[in-house]
Amino acid sequence: MRSKRNFYPALFVLCLAPLGQIVLDIYTPSLPTIATSFHITTGMAQFSVTICILFYSILQIFYGPISDKVGRKKPLLFALIIFLLGSITCSFANSIGILILGRTLQGIGTAGTSVFYKVIAADNYQGKRLAYLYTYAALLAGISPVLAPVIGAYIQVHLNWQYNFLFLAIYAVLLLLLFIKLPESHAERRQFHLTQYKQDIKSLFRDRNFIAGVLGGASILVLMMVFGIIAPFIVQDVLHQSVMTYGHVAMVTGIAFICGSLVNRILLRKLSLELINSSVFIIMLCASCYLLICTLNHLVTLTNLTLVAFVIFMGIGGLYPNCLMMALRAGTNIRGTVSALFGTLAMGTAGLAILIASFIPVHSALPLASFFTVFTLVALFGLFFRRGTECVAT
Repeated sequence: MRSKRNFYPALFVLCLAPLGQIVLDIYTPSLPTIATSFHITTGMAQFSVTICILFYSILQIFYGPISDKVGRKKPLLFALIIFLLGSITCSFANSIGILILGRTLQGIGTAGTSVFYKVIAADNYQGKRLAYLYTYAALLAGISPVLAPVIGAYIQVHLNWQYNFLFLAIYAVLLLLLFIKLPESHAERRQFHLTQYKQDIKSLFRDRNFIAGVLGGASILVLMMVFGIIAPFIVQDVLHQSVMTYGHVAMVTGIAFICGSLVNRILLRKLSLELINSSVFIIMLCASCYLLICTLNHLVTLTNLTLVAFVIFMGIGGLYPNCLMMALRAGTNIRGTVSALFGTLAMGTAGLAILIASFIPVHSALPLASFFTVFTLVALFGLFFRRGTECVAT
């Protein structure tokens, strides 16, 4: 009985982990179709992604401390119900206004699910078991934005883009059914005091592990999400390929992500987390610069775009769980707050990047290559800043 009880939280975590990424990416292949159907601009269609990300990122900071005070289950139930309502709203949207309303509700709900899969895992497991669970959860969360567009492309071709949100509503119902038997994992409640909360936040911003983890995690999310909203237009409008072709490109990046996750697990047995992160980010920077050079010389093809995406997503597959584990070193008795602040900062950065990207016309691969280059440099800055701080301390 005990083994079954110990297994159930892991099962729930693994089912919950991909939701935040699926909701952002499953309908991205349909963005050009949505823009045409509603007679709106490309930027307005992309704003339906941005609004979800903004609420997704901002509200995480509230779910964390609330869960530290009242437990995990009540706020998680609220988040799942709000997400379900948002999905149903989007599935019946007949205007961009209704779609944005539904996406707002989805963002509010997803903010909670993103916090709780990390926290419930940390509440129930420790040491290597927690590390392995985070690896598998990160694998599912990371591969979701890759496989979700493939699913979304097939749904659009054979049904319609609204059915993507019906798929999400069904997923939410399944999560609610699993939620029924989920045990409360936070028995030791922590009273919320604003002064203490401010001190916790300040201590995290002074922690070099947390800063390096957030910069790395934020950069990874930017790379994934910017690819998700820009690449469909590059493939379909610039390279004049079909929506299914983009779906196949996304499938290739999914394979890359899986390979990166498997290679990372092997490397962690022999090398330090910091060495792996810095080496992989340097390789990703080289691939980004290659795409930038190809773009400036008008040499971008479907082949070299897919090759660069393969390298980038293989790196992402290994790096995201590493960045998360690095950030969580910052505090063990305030896991809800640490997870929430990590998610808020990482997703907030990604949301800001998506907002900027939505105002940039996509006439070439230059916007994508620029984002890739800039944010791999940001991640490397975080790692070298951390190393420099350690050297000074020594």
